[in-house]
Amino acid sequence: MIHDPNQKPDPTVCPRHFCFMWRMGKLIERGSREPPTVGEGCADPFGICTRLDPVNGGYDGYEAHEPNLRKADLPWFYFYLKPEILVSKMRQLYIAESEALWGKDHWKQKEEE
Repeated sequence: MIHDPNQKPDPTVCPRHFCFMWRMGKLIERGSREPPTVGEGCADPFGICTRLDPVNGGYDGYEAHEPNLRKADLPWFYFYLKPEILVSKMRQLYIAESEALWGKDHWKQKEEE
């Protein structure tokens, strides 16, 4: 799937190889006898991500895999849905850079609908 940095991604779809947890799952599959812990290719140690399983998932476990984002010419914040998911020191940077690309308060719209 080709992603357009000017279009926000679907928040209900797992970004797979753009997520560090998915990448870790693939590395575990290749280098260990134990399978990934959460789902196909995902090795999230904290549980099931809602992007992988919206019904049984307990939280949004996305963690950016920056090398794959760079290869696809996507900004570091591309798959983050809102600033609250980030550590506090990154929130203002997310707001500034993502609003420059997707518009003011784009991250608030889902909550208000």
